[in-house]
Order: sequence, then C-alpha cells, then structure tokens
Amino acid sequence: MVNIPYAYLLTTYYNIRLMTAAAVVLNEFISIALPTYLLRPIGDVNNPAVRIRNRYLLNSTQVSLSNTALAVGVYVVVMFSFLQTGRLTELLIIHFDLPSVQGAYEETPVSLAAKVLAAGVATKAFLLNPSLAATPETGTATPVETFDPATATLPKTIKQNFWFFSRRTRTLIQRTIVLSLALLTNTVQRCWTLEGGDIEGAAGYSGIWIMATVICASWYGWTGDADA
Repeated sequence: MVNIPYAYLLTTYYNIRLMTAAAVVLNEFISIALPTYLLRPIGDVNNPAVRIRNRYLLNSTQVSLSNTALAVGVYVVVMFSFLQTGRLTELLIIHFDLPSVQGAYEETPVSLAAKVLAAGVATKAFLLNPSLAATPETGTATPVETFDPATATLPKTIKQNFWFFSRRTRTLIQRTIVLSLALLTNTVQRCWTLEGGDIEGAAGYSGIWIMATVICASWYGWTGDADA
C-alpha cells in the first residue's frame, strides 16, 4: 500500500509504463512481505484454528469484495476529484519538475481504479480485518469500572475522555495511524528524490493519500460494526 502513491506519480506524471511501476511495487512487496511472513508467527486473524467471534465475516467473500470495492471507490473519488479540480496537478507542477501532465488529463475513473486496486486490497486487509478480529467473544468483555473524577488518576482520566472506544474501534484507529505515518514517511522519502522535488510537495502529495485512507477507516468503522 505505501508504495502505491509513488507508483501512481510515476505512471501519471513521469511517463513510466504501468507494468514497470507494477514491477517496482511487486518487488517491494516480495522483499518486505515474504520475509515477514516467513519469520513472524501467523496472526490470529489469519489462523483458522484460532476462535474469533467474527470469523464468518472474515471468511465471507461478499464482505471481502464489497469492502475492497469500497476502499477502491474512496481512492478513486478522492484522487479523481483532485485531478478534475486541478489541485493535484497544480501542487505537483509547483514542487516537481514534471516532464508531462498529459497523463493527468487523460485519467478516467476506470483507469484510476486499475491503478489503485492494489491499494484498496491492502487497505481493506490492513484496516478492516484486524479490527473485525479484535471484537471480543460474547461474555468475555471486561466489566466496566465506574469512573470517579474525584479519585481517578491522570491516565484513567485521559482514557475516559479520549480513549473510551471499543476494542474493535481502538484497533482500527491504531492501525489507521500506523498506515498514515507509513504513507507519509515512505511517500516523502521516495518522491523527494525525484527531479526537482522538495519536501513540501512530497508531504502535500502524501497528504491526499492519507486523507483517502482516513476516509476508508471511517467507513470501516461503520461497515465493521457487527453489533449494529
């Protein structure tokens, strides 16, 4: 996911072929994901032997496809809106030495969806699945302690006012923050090295993708609420 913004910039504004950019993303995926998969133990969400309350949702093809389509749709709407208004192209022209902007004007929702498909799949897997798996079994929830502001410690007061969400929602928030920070650092580091690029432009460009990711997380906060 974190390599998609860089690949999109290359294919749309730097005349790099889609297959070449896809090869770059695939190479990054294999070099990072494969060793991680082999060295780390399988998480509960990916282990069928582990009992999870919402396992039926994780195994549902309909849930998987619909929420992947939702993520792809969010990225398409956000990116296409910035393209149509000219805000994205204007930002990049100011902060980068672009060889061409023709690709931005030729972009369609269909071509954009093809470019961000991998981002939608990765976002759904990283945000929605772990949050669904974090839902506790019925009857296993820890009893809620009565909050007394007169005797409560500072950590308890902060938790009461700012971190009162369910475990599913807390997991979703935590992973959204992690993904947003990864998008920011990776996109800035890569795009900053492009010809004429500067840190302000790279950060602004990454901010568009982060905004789309946060919107996806907000939707998943609703679609993942199996108790509603």
